[in-house]
Amino acid sequence: MRTTVPAPGYATDGRTRYGLGLAWRPAEGCEGGIWYHGGTSFGTASETAVTPDGRVSAAAAVFTTRFGDEKRFLEQAEAAVRLLDRAVCGDRKHG
Repeated sequence: MRTTVPAPGYATDGRTRYGLGLAWRPAEGCEGGIWYHGGTSFGTASETAVTPDGRVSAAAAVFTTRFGDEKRFLEQAEAAVRLLDRAVCGDRKHG
């Protein structure tokens, strides 16, 4: 699962790599990047992330009823990714 290939169309950053069901990408604050998996379906965006050593992980889901508003849906999905980056890779000095 951790043997990856470049996946330029998988995420907007252009640096994502994809394996068997998992993707890896660099993330600010996580020296080794993060492993993640997400999905979208009928107004729902779900994301998960974990550090390479497995010590920190998080999951988020965003629900919307704006089925016809693609721009808003993408903004919500990107917000879920930012939330996970902060939860998994953010500053832990303050608890």
